Order: sequence, then C-alpha cells, then structure tokens
Amino acid sequence: DVPAPQGQVNVTLAPGTYRWRMSHQGSRTAWRSFTRVGLAPPPLVGPRDGAVITATAAKTAAEKQSVTLGWGTVSHSLETEIEWKSEAGEKGTSRTRAAGVALALAPGKYTWRIRTVSESGQNSAWSKELGFTLEGAVPVAPTVLAGPEPSPVPTSEAITPMTVAALPTAGPSIGPA
Repeated sequence: DVPAPQGQVNVTLAPGTYRWRMSHQGSRTAWRSFTRVGLAPPPLVGPRDGAVITATAAKTAAEKQSVTLGWGTVSHSLETEIEWKSEAGEKGTSRTRAAGVALALAPGKYTWRIRTVSESGQNSAWSKELGFTLEGAVPVAPTVLAGPEPSPVPTSEAITPMTVAALPTAGPSIGPA
C-alpha cells in the first residue's frame, strides 16, 4: 500500500509486469496490470571501436574535420542522446531523432556513447563506450595529370655555337609617314 493523498504516486520501477488497484474508504477497484518494457540503447554502427580515421588531404593537420557517428534505430526511441569526449578534454552532448550525427572534430583520440530517450521521457542505460582516433592530414606529393615527358638536360658537348645578328630597329615617329 502506497498512500497517495493527492491522487498521484510517482515511483521508479524496474522492467517487468506490475499489478495495481485503488482503494478509498474501504472500497477497492479490481486489479489491473501493466508491463514496463526495459529500454536499451540502439546498436552502434560506427566509427567502430579502435577505428583510425585519416583527414582528407585538403585539410591541414590542425583543421577540424566532419566525423559521422552512427547507430541503428529502436522502435521505442523518441530521441537519441549522444555524449562524446576527447583525450584533450573537449566534450559535448546532443540529442537527435536521426540515426546519426556529424561532428566537426580536431585531430585526436575520442570516445563516444549513446542512450535512447522514450516518448514517456525514460532514458535507457548508456551504450558501451567506443573509441576512435582522428588523424590530421598527411601532406601528399603533387601528381602530374598530363603534359610532355621531360627532356634530358643538355650537356656542353650537345650545345652548338650560334651567331646572333643585330636587327635594325625603327625609331619613334611623329606624324604621318
């Protein structure tokens, strides 16, 4: 028996089937039952635990890069709460109804986890924490896409002497010719 002077009882219940009835001044209602379903976080898709992600060549070593965290969907989930943190102390949380979120992150080591939030506001337990490394850009040597083959460098034996003649030049003129 739980007294409820204001007509409402708030209790935290573990998953399972429960029976209840009301009584007032000696009269009781019939027993009723309900089942509380346990919430579970959705399956994590990626990046997988231990993944190493290399920034694209267009990025500098310190520039932030977009990394997508992804997971499967769960029917009882209204939203998914995401929590991430870096080894350097940077951290963040967000909520979404999508099955993934793109974050702008600087190179470093990160961990992340998620949990679901039901329509009734209940949270699941946090998922297993996964870790990944985002590496900075690696300089790439330029690639010649098209052009002539390079010519050999001439040696002194291959040079032929040339005579250069002076050509007359016309001086400046003023007025009609």
